[in-house]
Amino acid sequence: MYIRQMSIISFEEIIKFQQETKLEMILSQLDVSKIAYNLRKSSYSKGPKGYEVTSMIYALIAMQVETIQTIKELV
Repeated sequence: MYIRQMSIISFEEIIKFQQETKLEMILSQLDVSKIAYNLRKSSYSKGPKGYEVTSMIYALIAMQVETIQTIKELV
C-alpha cells in the first residue's frame, strides 16, 4: 500500500519565486525579430536547415554575457 504525500508548494509557485538571472533579464528586453527576419534562409536555398535563427542569436548573446569561449562549452 502506497501513501501519497500532498505537496505544500507547487512547482509553478517555486518557479515564480526564483529571481531572474542576468541573462534572462537581458534576453527578455531584446527584440531580435528584425535581425532574425533578415538572416532567415529562403526555403529553396542550399545548406543545412533545422536551427531557428532566433535561438542562434540568443546563443551568441549568451556566449558574450556568460563569457563562454567556445561552442563546445555553450552546448
